[in-house]
Amino acid sequence: MTDAGALPEPTDAQKELARARAIFDAGDYLLLREVATPLTKSDDPEVRRAAEDLLRNVEIDPVAKWIGLATLALLLFVTYWWVIR
Repeated sequence: MTDAGALPEPTDAQKELARARAIFDAGDYLLLREVATPLTKSDDPEVRRAAEDLLRNVEIDPVAKWIGLATLALLLFVTYWWVIR
């Protein structure tokens, strides 16, 4: 006999999503990418959207990329200037 108010059994994709969230909370972003990337191709739109959100949270900030490149360019310029003078 089943309870009429019982929640349905979670699917495998939902279980993997819960695992991905736990991995995110633990801070293992490399493993998170391995687990969440296949979930972005899930048939369940809720799972797909949640997996994409998790992956978006661990992407490198584009501003940080530009700041890093600008810092590298400045370092190269200063080094070149020092050597030439």
